[in-house]
Amino acid sequence: MKYWINLLVASLISTQVLADASPEAGWNGDLEVGMHLTSGSESSQLWLGEIDIYHQAAGRSDRLQLDGRYQQKRDREDHAKTVSSARYKFSLKSEFADTPQDDYRFILIRNRYNRFAYYQNMPSFVAGIGQYFKPTESSELALEIGPGIRWNRRSHGVIDREALLHIAEELEWKLTEQTSLVQEASIEAGRRVGVSQLEVSIRNALSKMLALKVGVTNTRENKLPDTETESETETRVTLVYSF
Repeated sequence: MKYWINLLVASLISTQVLADASPEAGWNGDLEVGMHLTSGSESSQLWLGEIDIYHQAAGRSDRLQLDGRYQQKRDREDHAKTVSSARYKFSLKSEFADTPQDDYRFILIRNRYNRFAYYQNMPSFVAGIGQYFKPTESSELALEIGPGIRWNRRSHGVIDREALLHIAEELEWKLTEQTSLVQEASIEAGRRVGVSQLEVSIRNALSKMLALKVGVTNTRENKLPDTETESETETRVTLVYSF
């Protein structure tokens, strides 16, 4: 919890500093929400949400992401409530470049909290370099790499600190005027834990401010040397509000 609070405070401070420094540029973002309700002998409520805020100015861009998933089940007979899923993600990234299509340097601070995982908290810090490419007129590809450090906190409080190597790519492809495809992949390999994530999503604009998004995300956490693996695949259908 201490690491989570520190990271959240850092993001708020960075956001305020940037807003004060470039008030004319402003901030833009997306608010994404979804839910799944079931009833019967056992009722459940699944809530999905994501906030993606970004800012771009001369020589610098910033992006803040908050993602959450919470599921609660209730037995119809005794009305007992149990939490079956509680996972939250935080990410703050700053990129620095002389021109928008130039090589860029970046710093990345993020944390993943999963109540039922072997490692509940996994805050990390990465610094590295990246490059933007234009494979076609309607697509853009970003590749990046950099070293970092991660604190793996187990449920009983023990913290394993380790160095890591961060490799990531993001492809955005505009299929039509209203539809775009985004594919993101990342690997953070440490001596104790390796974390990989692949996400593919299609977004279709319903209006200037609303869009429908369908996505599939696969996350794997490999814990070495015992080779224990936690894998999760999630399919989302959400409504996105842009501001």
